[in-house]
Amino acid sequence: TAISPQSYLIVWADDGSGASDGLHASFKLSKKGEELILIAEENGTECLVDHVQFGRQTDDVSFGRYPDGSDRWQSLAPSPSQKNGESE
Repeated sequence: TAISPQSYLIVWADDGSGASDGLHASFKLSKKGEELILIAEENGTECLVDHVQFGRQTDDVSFGRYPDGSDRWQSLAPSPSQKNGESE
């Protein structure tokens, strides 16, 4: 899957069992916290694109970057298909 610059892609980390539209990962993330790594293959070499290490998660709270594209990860109001922080 390719993502254009300044665009968004929702990937549900739900072990592929969710009913929501979009891509569904074949794994789940632990509510206790862990690390997520995004790697791309370029010319046969794996390259780190991004990563995040997060602690214990809370229901109905998103974890992302705000403002979008910044280096700062934080808890946010869920805002699927919108810029982070815009959800009421």
